[in-house]
Amino acid sequence: MSVWEVRDPKGPYTFETDTHEVASLLLIVLSAGKIGAKEIGGKEREIPMLQFSVEWYEKRFGRSIDTGKVELAGKLRAALDSVLVGNSADRARMEAVVSVIQDPEDQVAARKAWQNVAAGDKDVVGRAQEILKSLRGAA
Repeated sequence: MSVWEVRDPKGPYTFETDTHEVASLLLIVLSAGKIGAKEIGGKEREIPMLQFSVEWYEKRFGRSIDTGKVELAGKLRAALDSVLVGNSADRARMEAVVSVIQDPEDQVAARKAWQNVAAGDKDVVGRAQEILKSLRGAA
């Protein structure tokens, strides 16, 4: 699984996915393609800020955005659920703390506490969670 760091003027946040296409879909549903992202480690792929569109997506992935959303719905939901406030170093620190917590419910609580501390970018994470809820309802 790769970590992607989002380039957003409102502040950094990250998410995880194993495909460039899912990363692109996540940015499309969160911002209509107005923000970009860079993969950290791995292949270090990029999604250009304010430059990708329906045509960009279809040329790069060979299908429509709607088809991609349907065929990759599970991976898109997982990526949306992984959105965290902060850059990749912040994410690594948070994950290190969560990894020593034994109880899964406490792990979820720790992630929520992390998000609440970083209130400046909470609108992005909140938007990801709203979309995730709507996608789960459609599944």
